[in-house]
Amino acid sequence: MKFFINNLIYKVNQIYNYLIFIIKWKLRLKSCGLFSYWISPIRILHPSLISLGNNVTILDNARIEIHRLDNQTEGLRIEDKVNIGHNFFCTSSKSILIKEGTLISDNVAIIDNNHSHVRGKSSISTNLISSSIIIEKNVTIYRNSTVLQGVTIGEGSVIGANSLVKSDVQPFTIVAGSPAKKIGFV
Repeated sequence: MKFFINNLIYKVNQIYNYLIFIIKWKLRLKSCGLFSYWISPIRILHPSLISLGNNVTILDNARIEIHRLDNQTEGLRIEDKVNIGHNFFCTSSKSILIKEGTLISDNVAIIDNNHSHVRGKSSISTNLISSSIIIEKNVTIYRNSTVLQGVTIGEGSVIGANSLVKSDVQPFTIVAGSPAKKIGFV
């Protein structure tokens, strides 16, 4: 009986979160598929440059910042059946594509831009440099990892916890560390 009640409460909470998402966000996004939602985001900049496929879930405290530098800024596109954990941080000045079936754990950062660093100048006054990020389908990124600009993570790859991904990851590869290095195959 307790299992039934707990399951019922969980389902009611999911429906509640989905309805809140529809009311507050769905019409403000570039596109949004069926049964996609996020729960209590901290900050969303330029939601009109965010596309969510079907069955996308982003848990509490997400911070998604799209910085429109020019007409080339595509923003964030998340395809179908993607699950993203708590405290997701994503900043895009070019484009970030997360393909279907991807699982992203808690406290993951995906950043497609960086300040150009000039000797004797504050980074605040320099330009942003940006390169697209592509996360192919069925990738798993474990907690506390960071993916930096210009990276493509191949299909079916696994990124270990606490990793810094600053170069491409081949399909069906397991990487870990800072910087991330190949430690095996899936």
